Amino acid sequence: MTAVSSPKHVHKPSFDWSTFSQPIIALNIILIALCVGGLVYFVAGVNSMASGEYHLSAERAQIAQLTQAQSLLTVEKSATEDPVAATAYAQAQGMVTASNIVYVFENNNVALQQ
Repeated sequence: MTAVSSPKHVHKPSFDWSTFSQPIIALNIILIALCVGGLVYFVAGVNSMASGEYHLSAERAQIAQLTQAQSLLTVEKSATEDPVAATAYAQAQGMVTASNIVYVFENNNVALQQ
């Protein structure tokens, strides 16, 4: 007998599939699979909810920022539409009041000052 060869009397163990045919073992395997599936479903659901809350928070922050920008633009618009402010701006820029205007075209786009 050599060191490489195996003796003929050594029994190689083989897997016995008949143990899975017992109802208790099959039921335990099914319950373990259901628990693992439920855990995966739970983790995916919690991750989805956390992601949704993050996106909702980001959208609320963006709405607050846009509301602030809108209020600043409203203040700027009301300041430019104020006749007193417009007159002060025109005088500061050296503008003069137009008078004696004759329109060149019918759509009143171009005017000629006399």
